[in-house]
Amino acid sequence: MEVFFVKNNENLVHLGWTSEYGWNTSDWTTYMTGKPTAITWDSGGDMAAFYEQINGNVGEENWDWQTGWAAQTWVASLSGNPSAVAGISNTIDNFYRETGGNIVDRYLSGVSWATTNVVGSNSSTGNPFAITRGTTNEEVFYWNGTSIMDANWNTTSQAWSAVQIN
Repeated sequence: MEVFFVKNNENLVHLGWTSEYGWNTSDWTTYMTGKPTAITWDSGGDMAAFYEQINGNVGEENWDWQTGWAAQTWVASLSGNPSAVAGISNTIDNFYRETGGNIVDRYLSGVSWATTNVVGSNSSTGNPFAITRGTTNEEVFYWNGTSIMDANWNTTSQAWSAVQIN
């Protein structure tokens, strides 16, 4: 079992449990705000937590079963909580809203990170929530100020399209 949360001192905390060792704690000085999002991939051998740093950048703490813990930060204008999924075409997709209202997909493709806009400026006023659907679709739900929207990516179109769902 794995749990990630922010403490009142702005640190990211990881609690991990195994039947062999019980609970173990990692407490990182990350200067984060909001709520982290965590995912696993590679049949559960790898995991990552993504979060908003107090300076608006995106932070990541990740575990690789072969090399252990590592961290990285990338410059962004993050506004709110990110949402990550083990993607259908990429190993990881981390979605976040920037201060201008666009939603960004930061994804791991092979061994390098790439970035694409899911929807453009002034499109979103709320945090994105991402899911995978089957083996062909990723959905990112968000509030645009008046309606709930669904941005969809599928393996056939290889492109993002957004529709209003309420």
